[in-house]
Amino acid sequence: MGLVVTAIMLLLTCCTQVNDNLGMGIVPPNQQVTVKFAQLKNGINTYTTIADSIVTSGMSWVYAGSTTDKKFGRTDISAIAQFFPLYRSDTVDYGAARGQVADSMWILSNFKYVAGDTLVTNKFDVYRVDERLYGDSTYYSGLNYKDYVESLPMFSCEFTGNATGANYDTLRLKVNDKTLAEAFMNELLSLDTLYYTDSTKFVDKFKGLCITPTPTSTTNNTIYKFGLGYSNSDSYFTMLVFYGHDYLTETPDEVEDIIVRSYVVSNNTTYTIGAAMSCFDHDYTGTPIEGQYVYDYEKDWGATRSTTYVQGFLGVTGSLELTDDFVTELKALVPEGGNVFINQALLRVALADISDATLDAAPERFGTYFDYAKLSAIPDYNYYYEKNNSLKLNYDGYLNRSHGYYNMDIAVYLQKLLDGDYTAPYRLTLGMAAYDYLTEGQVALLGTGSATPVTIDLTYTIIGK
Repeated sequence: MGLVVTAIMLLLTCCTQVNDNLGMGIVPPNQQVTVKFAQLKNGINTYTTIADSIVTSGMSWVYAGSTTDKKFGRTDISAIAQFFPLYRSDTVDYGAARGQVADSMWILSNFKYVAGDTLVTNKFDVYRVDERLYGDSTYYSGLNYKDYVESLPMFSCEFTGNATGANYDTLRLKVNDKTLAEAFMNELLSLDTLYYTDSTKFVDKFKGLCITPTPTSTTNNTIYKFGLGYSNSDSYFTMLVFYGHDYLTETPDEVEDIIVRSYVVSNNTTYTIGAAMSCFDHDYTGTPIEGQYVYDYEKDWGATRSTTYVQGFLGVTGSLELTDDFVTELKALVPEGGNVFINQALLRVALADISDATLDAAPERFGTYFDYAKLSAIPDYNYYYEKNNSLKLNYDGYLNRSHGYYNMDIAVYLQKLLDGDYTAPYRLTLGMAAYDYLTEGQVALLGTGSATPVTIDLTYTIIGK
C-alpha cells in the first residue's frame, strides 16, 4: 500500500511542473508589448507671454474696476456698452410750453463683485462714446477706450461693498463736467419720439457709455461686472435711468410732473443688437514682470525665463517651447521596427513658492493652449467637450496644493507630435482655465534654469521590437 501512495505522489509532482517558455511563439513579435517610464526635462524652454487680442465683445457681462499687486502690478478694466430706449413716462408732447428740466441720471444694475477689496470706495468716471460701435463686429481686450470717448468724463460715481447681484444696486451719476453732462441730459430730454421707436437711429445718435476706474483715485482696488440683460425680469441686467421735471403751472418752482426714462444697456439680446466690450490695461512697471514678456506668438521669444507667470483678467501667461533636443530625446524612445503608444504624459510645473498667500491666490486650474488669444486648446484640454458633457478630462490641470505644482496630462498632444502631425516650433501656453480667464488668480512658476525646471513624466507602451 505504501508503495502505491508513493508512486501516486511522484506522478502528481511530475504533472505540476511548469514550462515558462510554453506559448512564447504564439504572439507575433510585432504585437508584443512592454510598458516603460521616462522623464523628459531637456529642451523644455519657458517664457512669459501676453495676448491683447482676446475677444471681449458678445459676452453676457462687461467688467469695470482695478486691482493693484506688488508682483503683478496694476490692472484697470473699463466697460463700454451701448444703450437703447426701454421706457418713458412722458408720452405726450406738450411742445415748448412743457418747461422740461433735466434732473439726474442713475445706473441700476445687479452687478456683481469679482475681485479685490470690498471695504474700499471705488470711483468710476463715465464718458460718452463718440464713435459708432457695431454689435456684429469683434472687439478685443487690448482696445483703448480713450480712442472711442469724448476727451472728458461727463459723470463720476462711487461704490463700496460686495455687490451680490441680488435685486439691484444703484449708482448715482454725479456731474463731473457740467457742460458735457447737461448737454447729454438735455439731448435725451428733448429727443424726438421717432428715436424711441427706432433703436438704430437712437444708437447712431447716442453711441454708448464708457465706465472706467478714475485714474487719480488711490482707493480703487475692486473689480465688478455688469450684466447685459434686457430688463429687470432677467437674471442679470443693467439700465440707465434718467429723471427730469415738468413745470406746467404759473408758479415757476412747482413741479407738475416727474419725467422718467429708462434705457437698457444691452449686448446681443432679444431686444436689439448692441455692442459691449471690456478693455483691459495691465501696468507691470516696477514689478518682476516688467520687460520680461512678449506679445507676438509667431516671432522669436528671445531669452528664456527661470520664472514665468499666469494671471487672470487676461494678464501674462507662461509659455513653453519644446526644442529639437526634446523632440530628438522623445523619438529616441521608439525602438527600430517598433511603435510607441503614449499612455500618460504629465507636464509638471512647480510654483515659485508655496506659502499660504501664494496658494490662496493661485488659479485652481490651468488650461494648455496652442493660441491663448483665441483660447485654442491642445486636444487633451477639450474644455468645450468637458463642459457640455459634464465630465472630467484625463487632462487634469488642477493645482496640487500639498506639493505645490500643476500637472497637465498632454499625452495626446505628444503622441501627435511623435507621429509627425505638428510642425516646429512646438509651442504651448499655460493660462487660466477657459471659463475662468476673467476671474482673479495669479501665480509665479519655476522654469528654465531654475531649481525645479519643467518636466514631463512619460508612461508609454512599446509595441513590437
